Amino acid sequence: MGKMDGLAISSVSTDALAPLIDKVIAAGIPVVTFNTDNPESKRLAFAGQDLVQSGREAGKLMAKVLGGKGKVMITTIDAAAQWSLDREKGAREALKAEPGIEVASTLNTGTDPQKIYSAIENAMLANPSISGVLSLECCSTPAAGTWVERNKAADKVKVVGFDLLDQTVQLVQSGDVQATIDQAPEKQGFAAVDLLVQFLKGQTIENLDTGVGVYTKDNIAEVAKK
Repeated sequence: MGKMDGLAISSVSTDALAPLIDKVIAAGIPVVTFNTDNPESKRLAFAGQDLVQSGREAGKLMAKVLGGKGKVMITTIDAAAQWSLDREKGAREALKAEPGIEVASTLNTGTDPQKIYSAIENAMLANPSISGVLSLECCSTPAAGTWVERNKAADKVKVVGFDLLDQTVQLVQSGDVQATIDQAPEKQGFAAVDLLVQFLKGQTIENLDTGVGVYTKDNIAEVAKK
């Protein structure tokens, strides 16, 4: 394999990948991050969602569907990951602004699909007063919605999450998930490569915020048709 002209990378682990990114940069190869950033590295730019802001939007949505009152559990597949910490920070900021909302401890579900569901099920059994589940990513969102569906609890427990997995779209349509936030992954991937092309042409590049897309039962049909 010959020398690459540029590298676009999704930096899931900030600590582990920062030295690698810096090594690639030192070799004269431009690096752009997308989806998840690595601001501690020497990467040139980031294309993706402002994770703290997307967390705030999720928190605001949760407060809205709860009518400003209730007990919220935050779920994530990796509580120690920087992307999760950033989103949680934003979500907690938004929820803290609502005096009628209590935030329970964050539930770290792990990444195995069956274990994600089991973790949520056990948490709901142990905390029957929870009235809202705010998922910070793709995979605990449909798990929480499925729990609501199976327990016919849509009138008691509201779910707000992230991404547009097919199952999540179906759960939004059925009313078992109240809202989900799109990360526009295709846009992020395209933007990262485009930034590299611009840099290689001698242009100055900057971070690109791909925005927050909110989908509820009112507009989820736009996605379902695709």
